[in-house]
Amino acid sequence: MSIAYDITVFVEQRQILQDTVIAYIADQQYPLEQRWRIYYLACKASLLDLDSYITHIPALNNVSWYDDFYKDRYATVEWTDIVEQLDNTDDSSELYPYKLNLNTIKEQILAQGKAGFINDW
Repeated sequence: MSIAYDITVFVEQRQILQDTVIAYIADQQYPLEQRWRIYYLACKASLLDLDSYITHIPALNNVSWYDDFYKDRYATVEWTDIVEQLDNTDDSSELYPYKLNLNTIKEQILAQGKAGFINDW
């Protein structure tokens, strides 16, 4: 077998796994925390793609990626990092109301099946 063949097989298997993960994380018959764990692992393994444009998450409609999360133009915004930052927010932060909606935010992220986006404002 050649390296070219191995690469072809790898790409095909990666696509199958990616499709499986995207379907699983969007399926609300499974518990949210279980789906979030799979999503987190898939993101850390670079299995899910980034959008090349700002992704709309309705529950985060009023955030400023620069002012609230310090994401400059063309910076990569990874959803796992945003959720972690919100989860660690204390009640004196302007972001605290978003922490109260963290499960809704996670569901909206999982429904999109993307790891994040490039902040091209």
